[in-house]
Amino acid sequence: MPKLNSPQSFFLRKLPVGWMMHRADFQPNVVQRLMELMKDDNVSNRDWATFLLSQSSHNSPQIIKALIRNASDNDAEISSEAILGLAQRQRVAARRLVLEKLTRRSLDVKDIEAAGYVGHQSLVPSLNRVSRWWQSEEELIGRAISSCRYGKPKDYGFC
Repeated sequence: MPKLNSPQSFFLRKLPVGWMMHRADFQPNVVQRLMELMKDDNVSNRDWATFLLSQSSHNSPQIIKALIRNASDNDAEISSEAILGLAQRQRVAARRLVLEKLTRRSLDVKDIEAAGYVGHQSLVPSLNRVSRWWQSEEELIGRAISSCRYGKPKDYGFC
């Protein structure tokens, strides 16, 4: 979820609060506006738009393209949210991005969740390394490791 700072965009501020707390099904015009705001110069607007769209149930080539673009955002939170959204939609496309994230020392819980959604054996060594220094997320990392080891994200609470 985005940092606690509220977005500057009036459009984002007027969305019902409940949409910001769970997966949402937006009307097509809302999806289009979120994709536009994912390119906004304002970090908070990009952060919220990426979060909301990544948590939505919508999927299209345009959404995948927007998530891939924001996966390389300079803001680590935006990048993690985009990769998580991508992992939920296109496991193969997200695998390399998740692996890159797992090699960094500063991780977000969303990066571990994304690994769990990808569920590929190539992520297990990196997740094992993370588990040695990030004990506070031991349960989540363990589930992600199992998902990747056995290739069954649904069996471990992902998807």
